Amino acid sequence: MRLLRDCFRNACLVAAYVYAGLHFGFGSLVAVLLRVIPAGPRREAVGRRLITALTKSFTWFMEFSGVIQADFSALQPLAGRRGLIVAANHPSLLDALFLLAKIPGSFCVAKGALMRNPFVGPMAHTAGYVGNDSTAQLFKQCVRRVQAGETMVIFPEGTRTRQAPLGPLQLGCALVACRAGAPIQTVLIDAALTFCGRGPRDTFFPPMPTPYVFRLGPEIQPKPEDSPREVSALLAEALRANLSQ
Repeated sequence: MRLLRDCFRNACLVAAYVYAGLHFGFGSLVAVLLRVIPAGPRREAVGRRLITALTKSFTWFMEFSGVIQADFSALQPLAGRRGLIVAANHPSLLDALFLLAKIPGSFCVAKGALMRNPFVGPMAHTAGYVGNDSTAQLFKQCVRRVQAGETMVIFPEGTRTRQAPLGPLQLGCALVACRAGAPIQTVLIDAALTFCGRGPRDTFFPPMPTPYVFRLGPEIQPKPEDSPREVSALLAEALRANLSQ
């Protein structure tokens, strides 16, 4: 009986990976076709609606199939916020998909390698996302967008967490917050580091359902006299202290 149950769970997980491949492969094809729309806010808005639809569908499938058991209720207030920076820890490869599904219309600061990936890069570029290895000019673009009322989703570690609860933070998040004068809403992701993470025991075939809980941590409002390094230290302290609870 246990063997049959394990086989069924693994089949569901394989189905989820196949679903993701087909789903986002189709999305990238559509994103390429969207290049007929002139570059600008209109194309980015259409690209973000495409990503929201795909990530919502994928999240539903992951829950429906029993691969994950998630609590996203804490993220509901963020969907209506404007001019906000959402900064989260990054235990799993799936974190960005879940956040983008629950915070529609937001733009993401993604890992540079993902921006260049032919599988997901077309969608990211069409939606106006920014790579974390981008030039200073693109960080100015982030500042402009946040000041215009857009919500930015970023993982300040710059990559998935290698050692719980948190890796060292990059300065990009704090730099944008200081220059835009925007609040940083910390999001705490409690997830098994064994699922699509980067730790020594991580695997693509974890026990199921894998629990995911999203919590809101402290909101950090940079002061005019604060430096990016000071804000980054506050952010690291807020994330690390609350992830330990």
